Amino acid sequence: MTLILNIETSGEVCSVAISENEKLIAVDQTNEKNSHSTKLAPLTNDIFKKSGIKPAQINAIAISRGPGSYTGLRIGASFAKGLCYSLNIPLIAVDTLMIMCVRVLQMRVFNSQTLLCPMIDARRMEVYTAMYDLSLIRKTEISPLILNENAFEQYENNDIVFFGTGMNKWQEYISKNIMPNFIFIPDIYPTAESMAELSYSLFNKKKFENTAYFEPFYLKEFIAGIPTKNKLF
Repeated sequence: MTLILNIETSGEVCSVAISENEKLIAVDQTNEKNSHSTKLAPLTNDIFKKSGIKPAQINAIAISRGPGSYTGLRIGASFAKGLCYSLNIPLIAVDTLMIMCVRVLQMRVFNSQTLLCPMIDARRMEVYTAMYDLSLIRKTEISPLILNENAFEQYENNDIVFFGTGMNKWQEYISKNIMPNFIFIPDIYPTAESMAELSYSLFNKKKFENTAYFEPFYLKEFIAGIPTKNKLF
């Protein structure tokens, strides 16, 4: 029996889940924006109480690797590292886009040639994305993509499922020319609930991170802006 604490903080939802092998035991989350730093520890304490599992029983901590919110990913990584050190257990990092794919596959059945295209909003007309097949094999590199009318023309022979926080602006952008092979699924975001199978697979393969040196996959360097009202010039 393998018990894993799964933590997802890459987006607006802050969520935690405890899984036994591939089975979900307990899950909790909050949709309150900008609350990860104050809600993550209480959510974790609550889920241990609800499940009846003690922290000392956990075999590994799994976190969402990214891409996603710079601040959210850092909060999740720092919290998970602290737990790994205190419990002397390994750290597992799970591809955030793949977590979103699992959620979609739990909802619907697609034909075998369908490709999954999770999109994380990166502001303006840019998204973080990659292509996956139904076996969750990544077909393209995870990268920032500037959306344009020709962005997916090479996949005209495949059904493509678009979802995630970047999907809406893509759907709106091509609203007058939506291809028949495009499928849009709203309200999909990464949560710890969809991490169980992925984290257990990585645990069995012993794909652990170096806890001391692990950094989330930000994809882009963080650039701090200066609030308009505080500008000096």
